[in-house]
Amino acid sequence: MCCACGSKNDLQEPSAACTHLYCMGCLVGMFRFAVKDRSSFPVHCCGLIQLHTVLPTLDESAAKAYRAIWDEWMTAKKVYCPERSCSVFIPPRLIPHSVDADTAPADISFPCPTCKTGICAKCCRLVHRGEPCGEAENDYELALLATFGYKPCPRCGEGVKRMFGCRHVRCRCGADFCWACLSPKKDCNGDCVAHESEEGSEPEQNSEGSENGDADDDLVQSPKEPANLDLNTQAHWENSGLDFGDDPGDTRMPQIWSCVHQFDEFMAADGEELRHVSPLRFTRFRPADIRSVDTWSAIVASRRAPVGAAL
Repeated sequence: MCCACGSKNDLQEPSAACTHLYCMGCLVGMFRFAVKDRSSFPVHCCGLIQLHTVLPTLDESAAKAYRAIWDEWMTAKKVYCPERSCSVFIPPRLIPHSVDADTAPADISFPCPTCKTGICAKCCRLVHRGEPCGEAENDYELALLATFGYKPCPRCGEGVKRMFGCRHVRCRCGADFCWACLSPKKDCNGDCVAHESEEGSEPEQNSEGSENGDADDDLVQSPKEPANLDLNTQAHWENSGLDFGDDPGDTRMPQIWSCVHQFDEFMAADGEELRHVSPLRFTRFRPADIRSVDTWSAIVASRRAPVGAAL
């Protein structure tokens, strides 16, 4: 029976890592929920559950949204549109990769796929023709994170704040790591020490305005520094009653650090079909349903030309 709802109808073994059964209704619901709640992404049991499992039933809009989130989740060095009113994720395949950061001209750019804003292919910020790429904005963002007591996730780079609890932190991208050394949980032996302060601090305020009195009324005031809304002790947050989510614990979670694999092209012998190939003998789906999670296109086997055939 379905281990989620107890149904005995339309059961599937969706994960190659276990033999747990799910009905198609629960599987579709899991994929729809994962699109709305990133903490439930990707859909998994004891191992990943691939999208092609529910493609015959899942509506196209949910499938499209899942593919987009998967692309973002799998990308280690994420790039977002620098136009703040857009900020959409840009898949690596849409960014020119033939750019040599040392020798390429500074005017190589590409458009945001959503808002069409020009983006520099070298620094992935707003296009700046004729001017060198600068890291000032990036340095400011990193300094601001450190000031407020945040750290960049070692996998996705997003700012993470440990409000209270042990050093085991799980980012919403799925990365489990040690807060002190930022190493994957499985690689940290627990004897690392955090040298920096656990708490953030308020940015220093410019006091010149109060010293100059009314004379400053005629001057353009500098923008107000952002306030650290998380500034407080860990004890305060622990006793606040606010819900920061469940502790990561030791539950099994697909741990993908976006490693790069190289595969040789599979050449099928004359008459050999993909469904008979050993690595795929465990799947219960027709070969036409199997999809690449990189291009989302159907996987097919290349064919060797018969001996003596004209090319």
